[in-house]
Amino acid sequence: TVVLAGPGGRLSVGFDLYEMFRERKLATRVDDECASACTFAFLGGVERSISPGGRLGFHRGSFPGLSDNDLFETNRDLRGFLLYTAKLAPPFVDRVFATPPDDIWEPTAQELLAGRVINRVNQ
Repeated sequence: TVVLAGPGGRLSVGFDLYEMFRERKLATRVDDECASACTFAFLGGVERSISPGGRLGFHRGSFPGLSDNDLFETNRDLRGFLLYTAKLAPPFVDRVFATPPDDIWEPTAQELLAGRVINRVNQ
């Protein structure tokens, strides 16, 4: 099990970690905070869990100096990844992309379960 924490960072690193976790069939867990690009790494876990104090934070993609219009194709690709590769529930993905890049949405454990982001909540 890989325990993830962090405020985010480069999306490409999040994708690389996603692939590595998948290839090695690792589980992922969050005990504290994992936001933005960290969540993409988290989704690579074959089993994904969150501790009672854990928080996952989501928002649509951004890049300094680029507008939402500039990032339309990137965010379309991210949406496709979340829906068809990570297999998250469509209403959950809609909420992610409704959240501006300068904000963060921290779903409840129940929302994460319903969105197929986590498999279980640790006790």
